[in-house]
Amino acid sequence: MIVEHLRSIAGNIVLVIVCRYNQNRDSLRETHAFICCLLRQLLQLDATSSVPPSLLELYRKDIYPSEDGVRTLLIEAARLISRPIFIVLDALDECPLGFDLVAAIESLGHDFNLLITSRDVFSQIKDYPSLPIRAADRDILALVDSKISKLRWICEDEDLQSAVRSEVVARANGMFLLASLTLWELEHDVASKVDVRRVLTSIPVSLDDAYHQIFVRIGKQGARMKQLALQAIMWIYADFGNPVNWNKLYWWELRLVFACNMISMSGSDFPEPPSANTIVDACGGLVSAPRDVALAPAFIRTPCSRSTHS
Repeated sequence: MIVEHLRSIAGNIVLVIVCRYNQNRDSLRETHAFICCLLRQLLQLDATSSVPPSLLELYRKDIYPSEDGVRTLLIEAARLISRPIFIVLDALDECPLGFDLVAAIESLGHDFNLLITSRDVFSQIKDYPSLPIRAADRDILALVDSKISKLRWICEDEDLQSAVRSEVVARANGMFLLASLTLWELEHDVASKVDVRRVLTSIPVSLDDAYHQIFVRIGKQGARMKQLALQAIMWIYADFGNPVNWNKLYWWELRLVFACNMISMSGSDFPEPPSANTIVDACGGLVSAPRDVALAPAFIRTPCSRSTHS
């Protein structure tokens, strides 16, 4: 909505950076990658007036610009356009560079207007004018509708479908994450229609409550699954919790850690570590498994950090 509004105003140029926790971490470690992205977008949106002569000269000589050179080209291109340029930086809290990326964009000068969306996890946010935002109910409803066919106790019961739609939208309070965690529970942690209604009556009203419910649910599992979940969260959190060394953690690496741990515990030479699906199920929605990488979104740092300091 924000991007569409900015683009609807005649003369505006809007550049967008979307940070997502399941992106390739290797491409997110340097501000240079983001500056290159902004330059590419600007040239694509206004190729007739935004191409600096120095860039054309580099192209003719088949020379790739240095990091400082790319930054200079972006500034030159902006000055050639003489139109309002807005940079929308979405989900900054999911970017390992954090406010270093903001500082890099602000250093480009006054030709750029910066708009950031983020959860309130950075102390620097208080230094900027801000407004609370929330997802529209229709967007939360679209999320629910996209998942409802996977909910086995719900997909064939129209009354339950209606109840799920209304309750999740009403209690999500505009937070996609809260709705997603509830939908995960409905998909993985119900065994009857009675369980569905139990979940709907106990939907958390805040993310703190959602985290608490997840860890309570983890704690109610059998001893082995509970240990599996806590170890997986600890190892993934240790990998993702360091923004300086934010590496991908492949499933084979995580399973190898479990195998080594099993060897040390049991003395078995060829232990069979738990599968990725087993680990995901044990972690109660805090861990996802796209392709071959074990991922935890940035919000996992919040409950882990709080439990560490409590």
